[in-house]
Amino acid sequence: MSTVLESGAKHARSGALPAPWEGGHRTRLTMLVAVGVSYALDAVFLACFWWLGRIELSLPLLYVAAGLGHILLFTLAFRIGDARGQRDLLLTEWQMAAAIAVQLGAVLLAPWIKAYFLCIIFVVFAFGTLSLSVRRALLMWLGTCAMTALTLQWLPSQHTVPVSIPANAREAVLVGVAYASILLRCLLLNHYGTLLRTRLIQRQRKLTEEVEAVHRLASHDLLTGALNRHAMLPLLEGQIQLVQRGRQVCALALIDLDHFKRVNDNHGHLTGDQVLCRVVDTMAATLRPSDKLARYGGEEFLLLMPATTLAEAEVVLERVRAAVALQHWQDLVPGWPITLSAGITNVHPSDRLDDVLARADTSLYQAKNGGRNRCVSLPWQ
Repeated sequence: MSTVLESGAKHARSGALPAPWEGGHRTRLTMLVAVGVSYALDAVFLACFWWLGRIELSLPLLYVAAGLGHILLFTLAFRIGDARGQRDLLLTEWQMAAAIAVQLGAVLLAPWIKAYFLCIIFVVFAFGTLSLSVRRALLMWLGTCAMTALTLQWLPSQHTVPVSIPANAREAVLVGVAYASILLRCLLLNHYGTLLRTRLIQRQRKLTEEVEAVHRLASHDLLTGALNRHAMLPLLEGQIQLVQRGRQVCALALIDLDHFKRVNDNHGHLTGDQVLCRVVDTMAATLRPSDKLARYGGEEFLLLMPATTLAEAEVVLERVRAAVALQHWQDLVPGWPITLSAGITNVHPSDRLDDVLARADTSLYQAKNGGRNRCVSLPWQ
């Protein structure tokens, strides 16, 4: 998942659109259909120009052949890409180059309406840049400008014609409709690009939320919402390393609910789960933002207190113990007090993870033997 997010961020920085525009059989089919429709529409306008006597019949026929060739050529290229496992292959630059070459070739064949073919290049760019990064689009722009300039420079030696002006009302209507279709295609393609980016943002937001949910499931206890043992132990390891480097002090407490088995036996496990959740909420409300609480197992909890001395930890745990003891429990376990015992210790530079946990467990054992509902601290010796 993180790889997907990084890919999305990379595309966002570069200005290109990742999935759904890049890759996939359906996407490429949609692209080819759109290209085919655009070629067909232009061929219709060219046929109208032929009907008005402005061009030869061969031009619309060649244009149709070029459109069919484009579709067949890139359909074959996509199939070859699929066979090689290149499912994200769109060949955008190659498709743009082919379409632009067709337009420039048409300029040479029918310079009387060269403005129309030059305007179609805008449609090609509006279509192609949906999946191009800014850098790649600029390279295509430079190449297109150069080829267009060369084509127009070569025209006078082949055809001496004035700038095209409609000769009558019918030509004026045809030119107006043709340019209107070009403008509409650019508009629709830009709108489609905006729609794709909006969908991409929504998809990335949803993906981010899903990744965060997965991370939370992996690091938090499903019942109580506290950190789980798997997430807490690396945090404790990190704090031990900080203490070993002399950067800060740290304290740890092992907490256990008193006589919790009786709660499950007398009131059921569902009630026991509700008690655990309320205990965690109560403890969390009294802890400091830097404190880390984890469910260590069953009714046992581990409390990590960074940058905390043993004396400060005793104050924190006494506040937690009192908050749980004073909590209203009658709605869940009538007539049954819910209390906790805690064993507290500090981290020493010579400690390993097992040393700290063993010391906290020993102090918790002393709290239990001392009558429960109390906190006992055991410093490193």
